[in-house]
Amino acid sequence: MCRLQGEKFRIRTGDLVGTFDRFQQSRCVIEDFTSRTLAVIPSEFGRLYYVSSLKDSANGRYLHDGLVELYSEDSVQVALGDCHEELFSRILETPLLSKSAICVNVLTPPVTGFGPLWMLGEG
Repeated sequence: MCRLQGEKFRIRTGDLVGTFDRFQQSRCVIEDFTSRTLAVIPSEFGRLYYVSSLKDSANGRYLHDGLVELYSEDSVQVALGDCHEELFSRILETPLLSKSAICVNVLTPPVTGFGPLWMLGEG
């Protein structure tokens, strides 16, 4: 009986350690992605647009070759999904007047400058 309980404990501990390892790797992916990629996009809408563009609508998976070269596919999927959800939540929490001003700035073509409209600042 004690041996069986010990085996269950080991299995549970292994699961916990595996979960912690996945959490740690996902955290590393998020730190890398936010500091290197998202940090250069000046608006929340722009960041959300970018992360949304990484998601394949056919299979629901995120495609980011640079992250997959450094981290496991599963960690990248979890991390990008978490980032996507966080960005969406932030926009939902933004007051409506701020959202409308941001939309006008993002959707209005620039007089000067280069690059996609979503790269423009929030105003």
